[in-house]
Amino acid sequence: VQTCNLKFIFSNFFMAVSLRRLQTIFNHCDEDKKGFLNREDLKVAMLILFGYKPSKYEIQQLLDDGEGNKKLMNFETFKSIMAASKHDPDHEIRDIFRMFDTHCRGFLIFDDVKKAFHAVAPHISDATIRACCEEMCRESDGRISYREFAEAMRHGHVHMEHHE
Repeated sequence: VQTCNLKFIFSNFFMAVSLRRLQTIFNHCDEDKKGFLNREDLKVAMLILFGYKPSKYEIQQLLDDGEGNKKLMNFETFKSIMAASKHDPDHEIRDIFRMFDTHCRGFLIFDDVKKAFHAVAPHISDATIRACCEEMCRESDGRISYREFAEAMRHGHVHMEHHE
């Protein structure tokens, strides 16, 4: 019996996509391509990421270096602050599910899961992925509902026979 750590695989895929998204937003908002976001750039970035315009106080808090100096924000700082701001496990599970449900069906099928696995763990065989899907799919209908997916993500592991 092999253990498939779904949470690890799906979270790694989500983190890679999230990192690319943060980099894209940072690059878009860094209009002068100087490698830093100023106050206005950061407002736009947060509006894109969170859907609201932050207050002057919020921006000041993010750009304050602790000694009252205003500073510019590089990508590494932007990435760490924005990633920490979005950490909500249930929200993350919903985002991962939506990311894999590219056809907006409200459920996942083998091909959806296979695409995700191959993006972060290309060495895992299709047979192993299929067994993993069968374990997640409690209804045995070939469709993994959000509820089934969330349950697997919360518990992190699916036990299955090893297939090559």
